[in-house]
Amino acid sequence: MNSEQIFRFIFFALWIVIGVIRGYYARRVRLQGGRMTVDREAVKHEGRMGMGLRLSVTILIVGTIALYAFVPDRIARLRLPFPDWLHWFGAGLGILSLPLMIWVHRARSAGNGLPVCKYSHSINW
Repeated sequence: MNSEQIFRFIFFALWIVIGVIRGYYARRVRLQGGRMTVDREAVKHEGRMGMGLRLSVTILIVGTIALYAFVPDRIARLRLPFPDWLHWFGAGLGILSLPLMIWVHRARSAGNGLPVCKYSHSINW
């Protein structure tokens, strides 16, 4: 395995772990009677433009990651000429961010002073 293959493996492993963490806490919210889906009240609160922008960005990110996974030559022109050490630094930051992500999800789901608005992703103090 060369350096690029190892980096790609770590990159996709991070995305999978992030998805598992998010899925686990989304399931906990659903089991506690919360909602994780978009409904009319959410669209009313966030606005059609905001919801459309959120959907567009999600599709763009997922599409780009899928292209990077299955046909990386198709997006080779998007590659920025950063040195290898910077790629590995970013991978390390991604790995270090996982415990912080778990901590934030635990704090939000525990209800210990950080209630989340019903239809938005903002935290009320």
